[in-house]
Amino acid sequence: MNLSLGPRCARAGYFRAVAVGIALLVGAAGCSSSHPAAKDPKSSTSSTSSTSSTSSTPSTSPAPRADGPANVLDIVEHHLAYSISGTPRPGLVTIKVDNEDTALHETTMALLKPGVTLAQVKRALASKNPDSASAKLVQNPDVELSGPVALGAKRTDAVTVRLAAGHYAVFSFLPAAGGGFQATRGMVGEFTVAGAPSNTAPTTVGAVELRDTGITLPANFSAGGVFAVHNAGKAPHDLTLLAVGRLSALAFTGCYLKNFSADKPIDGCSGAIDGGVSMVAPGATAYLDVTFRPGRYAYFSTSGKTPVADINAGLVGTFTAK
Repeated sequence: MNLSLGPRCARAGYFRAVAVGIALLVGAAGCSSSHPAAKDPKSSTSSTSSTSSTSSTPSTSPAPRADGPANVLDIVEHHLAYSISGTPRPGLVTIKVDNEDTALHETTMALLKPGVTLAQVKRALASKNPDSASAKLVQNPDVELSGPVALGAKRTDAVTVRLAAGHYAVFSFLPAAGGGFQATRGMVGEFTVAGAPSNTAPTTVGAVELRDTGITLPANFSAGGVFAVHNAGKAPHDLTLLAVGRLSALAFTGCYLKNFSADKPIDGCSGAIDGGVSMVAPGATAYLDVTFRPGRYAYFSTSGKTPVADINAGLVGTFTAK
Protein backbone atom coordinates (compact mmCIF):
# COMPACT_ATOMS: atom_id res chain seq x y z
CA MET A 1 0.00 0.00 0.00
CA ASN A 2 1.51 3.28 -1.09
CA LEU A 3 -0.97 5.73 0.42
CA SER A 4 -0.03 8.44 -2.00
CA LEU A 5 -1.35 11.97 -2.03
CA GLY A 6 1.45 12.82 -4.44
CA PRO A 7 4.18 11.38 -6.65
CA ARG A 8 6.50 10.13 -3.94
CA CYS A 9 4.22 7.20 -3.36
CA ALA A 10 6.88 4.55 -2.71
CA ARG A 11 7.96 5.87 0.68
CA ALA A 12 9.89 2.69 1.40
CA GLY A 13 11.87 3.31 -1.76
CA TYR A 14 13.01 6.68 -0.45
CA PHE A 15 14.40 5.23 2.76
CA ARG A 16 15.95 2.29 0.94
CA ALA A 17 17.74 4.94 -1.10
CA VAL A 18 18.92 6.54 2.14
CA ALA A 19 20.35 3.25 3.34
CA VAL A 20 21.86 2.23 0.00
CA GLY A 21 23.34 5.68 -0.46
CA ILE A 22 25.10 5.53 2.88
CA ALA A 23 26.42 2.08 2.10
CA LEU A 24 27.82 3.28 -1.21
CA LEU A 25 29.42 6.46 0.02
CA VAL A 26 30.82 5.06 3.27
CA GLY A 27 32.11 2.02 1.44
CA ALA A 28 33.81 4.22 -1.12
CA ALA A 29 35.34 6.39 1.59
CA GLY A 30 36.80 3.32 3.20
CA CYS A 31 38.47 2.23 -0.04
CA SER A 32 39.79 5.49 -1.40
CA SER A 33 40.53 9.12 -0.58
CA SER A 34 38.79 10.73 -3.53
CA HIS A 35 36.90 13.16 -1.32
CA PRO A 36 38.75 16.27 -0.08
CA ALA A 37 37.65 15.58 3.50
CA ALA A 38 39.23 12.15 3.37
CA LYS A 39 42.51 13.72 2.30
CA ASP A 40 42.45 16.42 4.98
CA PRO A 41 40.30 15.35 7.94
CA LYS A 42 41.68 18.17 10.09
CA SER A 43 40.61 20.92 7.72
CA SER A 44 38.32 23.53 9.29
CA THR A 45 36.22 23.52 6.11
CA SER A 46 35.69 19.83 5.66
CA SER A 47 32.68 19.98 3.36
CA THR A 48 33.19 17.89 0.25
CA SER A 49 31.57 17.83 -3.12
CA SER A 50 30.21 14.56 -4.39
CA THR A 51 32.02 12.68 -7.10
CA SER A 52 32.35 15.16 -9.94
CA SER A 53 34.91 16.75 -12.22
CA THR A 54 34.89 20.08 -10.41
CA SER A 55 34.96 21.22 -6.81
CA SER A 56 34.48 24.91 -7.45
CA THR A 57 32.00 26.71 -5.25
CA PRO A 58 29.01 28.01 -7.22
CA SER A 59 28.14 31.64 -6.75
CA THR A 60 25.05 32.52 -4.80
CA SER A 61 22.03 33.06 -7.05
CA PRO A 62 20.71 36.63 -7.06
CA ALA A 63 17.88 36.89 -4.55
CA PRO A 64 14.44 37.98 -5.78
CA ARG A 65 13.30 41.43 -4.72
CA ALA A 66 12.12 41.48 -1.11
CA ASP A 67 8.65 42.86 -0.46
CA GLY A 68 6.32 42.80 2.51
CA PRO A 69 6.64 41.10 5.91
CA ALA A 70 8.17 37.69 6.47
CA ASN A 71 6.23 34.92 4.74
CA VAL A 72 6.50 32.00 7.17
CA LEU A 73 4.67 28.74 7.82
CA ASP A 74 5.47 27.00 11.12
CA ILE A 75 4.93 23.25 11.47
CA VAL A 76 5.53 21.40 14.73
CA GLU A 77 5.56 17.60 14.58
CA HIS A 78 4.11 15.79 17.59
CA HIS A 79 3.18 12.17 18.17
CA LEU A 80 0.98 11.41 15.13
CA ALA A 81 -0.14 15.04 14.82
CA TYR A 82 0.91 18.44 13.46
CA SER A 83 0.53 21.92 14.88
CA ILE A 84 0.47 24.32 11.92
CA SER A 85 0.45 28.11 12.21
CA GLY A 86 1.03 31.08 9.96
CA THR A 87 -0.74 32.82 7.07
CA PRO A 88 1.54 32.15 4.12
CA ARG A 89 1.11 34.10 0.90
CA PRO A 90 1.81 32.81 -2.63
CA GLY A 91 5.40 32.98 -3.78
CA LEU A 92 8.48 32.27 -1.69
CA VAL A 93 7.37 30.74 1.62
CA THR A 94 9.74 29.84 4.47
CA ILE A 95 8.60 26.56 6.02
CA LYS A 96 10.00 25.93 9.50
CA VAL A 97 9.63 22.40 10.83
CA ASP A 98 10.29 21.40 14.44
CA ASN A 99 10.08 17.72 15.31
CA GLU A 100 9.33 17.69 19.04
CA ASP A 101 8.56 13.99 19.03
CA THR A 102 10.88 11.06 19.73
CA ALA A 103 10.05 9.50 16.34
CA LEU A 104 10.97 10.29 12.75
CA HIS A 105 8.29 12.18 10.78
CA GLU A 106 7.94 13.71 7.36
CA THR A 107 6.15 16.80 6.09
CA THR A 108 5.00 15.92 2.60
CA MET A 109 2.69 18.49 1.01
CA ALA A 110 -0.01 18.19 -1.64
CA LEU A 111 -2.04 20.95 -3.29
CA LEU A 112 -5.69 19.92 -3.04
CA LYS A 113 -8.37 20.51 -5.62
CA PRO A 114 -10.69 23.46 -4.89
CA GLY A 115 -13.28 22.62 -2.27
CA VAL A 116 -11.55 19.49 -0.94
CA THR A 117 -11.59 19.33 2.87
CA LEU A 118 -9.29 17.68 5.38
CA ALA A 119 -12.15 15.35 6.34
CA GLN A 120 -12.29 14.10 2.75
CA VAL A 121 -8.56 13.48 2.76
CA LYS A 122 -8.80 11.45 5.96
CA ARG A 123 -11.71 9.41 4.57
CA ALA A 124 -9.70 8.70 1.41
CA LEU A 125 -6.73 7.49 3.43
CA ALA A 126 -8.98 5.22 5.47
CA SER A 127 -10.67 3.72 2.40
CA LYS A 128 -10.02 0.29 0.89
CA ASN A 129 -8.11 1.88 -2.02
CA PRO A 130 -6.32 4.87 -0.46
CA ASP A 131 -3.97 5.40 -3.41
CA SER A 132 -6.65 5.96 -6.02
CA ALA A 133 -9.04 7.67 -3.60
CA SER A 134 -6.51 10.23 -2.43
CA ALA A 135 -5.11 10.90 -5.91
CA LYS A 136 -8.55 12.12 -6.99
CA LEU A 137 -8.38 14.90 -4.40
CA VAL A 138 -5.04 16.38 -5.50
CA GLN A 139 -4.15 18.85 -8.22
CA ASN A 140 -1.44 17.33 -10.45
CA PRO A 141 -0.87 14.20 -8.32
CA ASP A 142 2.18 13.26 -10.41
CA VAL A 143 4.01 16.49 -9.58
CA GLU A 144 6.08 16.51 -6.41
CA LEU A 145 6.18 19.78 -4.50
CA SER A 146 9.40 21.25 -3.22
CA GLY A 147 9.49 21.46 0.57
CA PRO A 148 11.00 19.89 3.70
CA VAL A 149 12.23 16.30 3.77
CA ALA A 150 11.77 13.78 6.58
CA LEU A 151 13.14 14.91 9.92
CA GLY A 152 14.63 12.95 12.81
CA ALA A 153 13.53 13.22 16.42
CA LYS A 154 14.25 16.51 18.21
CA ARG A 155 15.58 18.15 15.04
CA THR A 156 14.57 21.21 13.05
CA ASP A 157 14.52 22.15 9.37
CA ALA A 158 13.81 25.39 7.52
CA VAL A 159 13.38 25.68 3.77
CA THR A 160 12.17 28.50 1.56
CA VAL A 161 10.30 27.29 -1.52
CA ARG A 162 7.78 28.65 -3.98
CA LEU A 163 4.13 27.75 -3.30
CA ALA A 164 1.07 28.59 -5.36
CA ALA A 165 -2.16 29.87 -3.85
CA GLY A 166 -4.49 27.15 -2.66
CA HIS A 167 -5.40 24.68 0.08
CA TYR A 168 -2.73 22.12 1.03
CA ALA A 169 -2.65 18.85 2.92
CA VAL A 170 0.38 17.82 4.99
CA PHE A 171 1.00 14.19 5.86
CA SER A 172 3.54 11.55 6.91
CA PHE A 173 3.48 8.10 5.34
CA LEU A 174 6.16 6.57 7.52
CA PRO A 175 5.41 3.34 9.40
CA ALA A 176 3.90 4.03 12.81
CA ALA A 177 4.75 2.38 16.10
CA GLY A 178 2.10 -0.23 16.79
CA GLY A 179 1.43 -0.84 13.10
CA GLY A 180 0.00 1.00 10.13
CA PHE A 181 1.20 4.31 8.76
CA GLN A 182 1.46 7.66 10.49
CA ALA A 183 -0.99 9.30 8.07
CA THR A 184 -3.68 6.66 8.58
CA ARG A 185 -3.15 6.98 12.33
CA GLY A 186 -3.98 10.68 12.19
CA MET A 187 -0.80 12.48 11.12
CA VAL A 188 -2.49 14.69 8.53
CA GLY A 189 -2.76 18.47 8.59
CA GLU A 190 -3.74 21.39 6.38
CA PHE A 191 -2.89 25.00 5.58
CA THR A 192 -3.96 27.62 3.06
CA VAL A 193 -1.79 29.88 0.92
CA ALA A 194 -3.58 33.11 0.01
CA GLY A 195 -3.17 36.87 -0.30
CA ALA A 196 -0.77 39.18 -2.10
CA PRO A 197 2.24 37.42 -3.65
CA SER A 198 5.58 37.58 -1.84
CA ASN A 199 9.02 37.56 -3.43
CA THR A 200 11.00 37.81 -0.21
CA ALA A 201 14.09 35.60 -0.29
CA PRO A 202 16.49 34.98 2.59
CA THR A 203 20.00 36.38 2.64
CA THR A 204 22.42 33.55 1.85
CA VAL A 205 26.00 32.76 2.84
CA GLY A 206 26.66 30.41 -0.06
CA ALA A 207 25.10 28.09 -2.63
CA VAL A 208 24.71 24.36 -3.16
CA GLU A 209 24.68 23.27 -6.78
CA LEU A 210 22.72 20.18 -7.84
CA ARG A 211 23.75 18.69 -11.17
CA ASP A 212 22.80 15.53 -13.00
CA THR A 213 26.17 13.99 -12.09
CA GLY A 214 26.95 15.39 -8.65
CA ILE A 215 26.37 17.85 -5.82
CA THR A 216 28.78 20.68 -5.03
CA LEU A 217 28.76 22.10 -1.51
CA PRO A 218 30.39 25.44 -0.72
CA ALA A 219 33.45 25.32 1.52
CA ASN A 220 31.52 26.91 4.42
CA PHE A 221 28.57 24.51 4.33
CA SER A 222 29.56 22.59 7.47
CA ALA A 223 29.49 25.86 9.44
CA GLY A 224 25.75 26.20 8.77
CA GLY A 225 23.67 29.16 7.70
CA VAL A 226 21.24 29.86 4.86
CA PHE A 227 22.24 28.44 1.48
CA ALA A 228 20.67 28.70 -1.94
CA VAL A 229 20.09 25.23 -3.41
CA HIS A 230 20.15 25.59 -7.18
CA ASN A 231 19.41 22.81 -9.66
CA ALA A 232 21.71 23.32 -12.65
CA GLY A 233 20.79 19.96 -14.13
CA LYS A 234 18.18 18.84 -16.64
CA ALA A 235 16.30 16.58 -14.21
CA PRO A 236 14.71 17.20 -10.78
CA HIS A 237 16.96 16.60 -7.76
CA ASP A 238 16.68 16.94 -3.98
CA LEU A 239 19.08 17.33 -1.07
CA THR A 240 18.80 15.09 2.00
CA LEU A 241 21.15 15.45 4.98
CA LEU A 242 21.86 12.57 7.32
CA ALA A 243 23.82 12.51 10.59
CA VAL A 244 25.75 9.22 10.44
CA GLY A 245 28.29 9.64 13.23
CA ARG A 246 30.73 6.76 13.59
CA LEU A 247 28.35 4.05 12.43
CA SER A 248 29.43 1.31 10.10
CA ALA A 249 27.64 1.28 6.78
CA LEU A 250 26.66 -2.35 7.24
CA ALA A 251 24.93 -1.79 10.59
CA PHE A 252 23.18 1.37 9.45
CA THR A 253 21.95 -0.06 6.14
CA GLY A 254 20.89 -3.38 7.60
CA CYS A 255 18.76 -1.76 10.30
CA TYR A 256 16.97 0.60 7.93
CA LEU A 257 16.24 -2.04 5.30
CA LYS A 258 15.08 -4.62 7.83
CA ASN A 259 12.65 -2.28 9.57
CA PHE A 260 11.24 -0.63 6.48
CA SER A 261 10.78 -3.92 4.62
CA ALA A 262 8.64 -5.04 7.54
CA ASP A 263 6.75 -1.70 7.70
CA LYS A 264 8.24 -1.06 11.12
CA PRO A 265 9.43 2.31 12.46
CA ILE A 266 13.08 3.02 11.72
CA ASP A 267 13.55 5.11 14.86
CA GLY A 268 15.42 2.33 16.59
CA CYS A 269 18.21 2.61 14.01
CA SER A 270 21.17 4.79 14.88
CA GLY A 271 21.71 7.88 12.75
CA ALA A 272 19.25 10.69 12.10
CA ILE A 273 17.82 12.41 9.06
CA ASP A 274 18.77 16.04 9.64
CA GLY A 275 16.59 17.84 7.12
CA GLY A 276 17.10 19.06 3.58
CA VAL A 277 14.91 20.16 0.71
CA SER A 278 12.77 17.89 -1.45
CA MET A 279 12.41 18.08 -5.22
CA VAL A 280 14.03 21.11 -6.87
CA ALA A 281 13.00 21.46 -10.51
CA PRO A 282 15.61 22.03 -13.23
CA GLY A 283 16.67 25.67 -13.22
CA ALA A 284 14.88 26.37 -9.93
CA THR A 285 16.36 27.54 -6.62
CA ALA A 286 15.21 26.72 -3.09
CA TYR A 287 16.77 27.94 0.15
CA LEU A 288 17.91 25.81 3.09
CA ASP A 289 18.72 27.06 6.60
CA VAL A 290 20.92 24.56 8.45
CA THR A 291 22.58 24.33 11.85
CA PHE A 292 24.77 21.28 12.33
CA ARG A 293 25.68 19.54 15.54
CA PRO A 294 29.32 18.37 15.57
CA GLY A 295 29.71 15.08 13.74
CA ARG A 296 29.86 13.28 10.42
CA TYR A 297 27.14 13.77 7.84
CA ALA A 298 26.08 12.36 4.49
CA TYR A 299 24.27 14.24 1.73
CA PHE A 300 22.56 12.86 -1.35
CA SER A 301 19.61 13.09 -3.75
CA THR A 302 16.90 10.43 -3.98
CA SER A 303 15.25 11.67 -7.17
CA GLY A 304 15.39 9.86 -10.49
CA LYS A 305 13.68 6.96 -12.20
CA THR A 306 14.51 4.79 -9.18
CA PRO A 307 15.17 5.85 -5.55
CA VAL A 308 18.91 5.23 -6.01
CA ALA A 309 19.30 6.61 -9.55
CA ASP A 310 20.76 9.93 -8.42
CA ILE A 311 23.00 8.22 -5.89
CA ASN A 312 24.37 5.92 -8.56
CA ALA A 313 24.91 8.97 -10.79
CA GLY A 314 27.18 10.56 -8.18
CA LEU A 315 24.83 12.81 -6.20
CA VAL A 316 26.17 11.66 -2.85
CA GLY A 317 28.99 12.59 -0.46
CA THR A 318 30.04 13.21 3.14
CA PHE A 319 31.30 16.07 5.28
CA THR A 320 32.18 16.70 8.93
CA ALA A 321 30.84 19.53 11.08
CA LYS A 322 33.19 20.69 13.82
